[in-house]
Formats: sequence, C-alpha cells, structure tokens
Amino acid sequence: MMSFWGLELETSKEMVEKVSEFLKNKSEDEINLSGTGVSPYALKEFLSEKGYQEKDFETNGWDWSFTISMENGQEDEILITGTGYTFELKLVRTEL
Repeated sequence: MMSFWGLELETSKEMVEKVSEFLKNKSEDEINLSGTGVSPYALKEFLSEKGYQEKDFETNGWDWSFTISMENGQEDEILITGTGYTFELKLVRTEL
C-alpha cells in the first residue's frame, strides 16, 4: 500500500478502514472526513487503488470549494467534496 503522502500511520489506517466500510455499506450516502488529517489527494489515491477513476474536478476558486468525481464503471459515482477555507472534507455516494 502507498504512503498517502506522509499521512501518519494511525491516520492512514483509520482512513482505510472508514472508507473501505463506506464503500461496502451501500446504505450510507455520505461520510464526513473533516478534521481527520486526510487530504483530498490521499483520498483520491486510495479510491484509485480500489478501482475508481477520476472523471471530473471542479473548483470555484475563491473559498477553495472543490468536487472530485470518481467512478468505478459499475453502480457508484463517489464525490470527494469539501472546502479548504474551513477544512471540510466529505465522501458522497451518488448513482451513475
């Protein structure tokens, strides 16, 4: 497994467990990863390892809001959303 660009080992393990559970548990539509120390980049890299590909990246610029669309070619589209201004980060499931 990759290092996720210097994430603390404990933070990396927690992210892997939390996101893996989210991907398996289809009843959850969203998880909040704000304040966990996980970056959008690390989250995107982990999803890429799980077979998801980036389809779109949008940002509004002024308050650092962003949405990264990831698809696995099957049933799910996963959005990595957040804002750098208030350090929010969420993983949201939508249908293709």
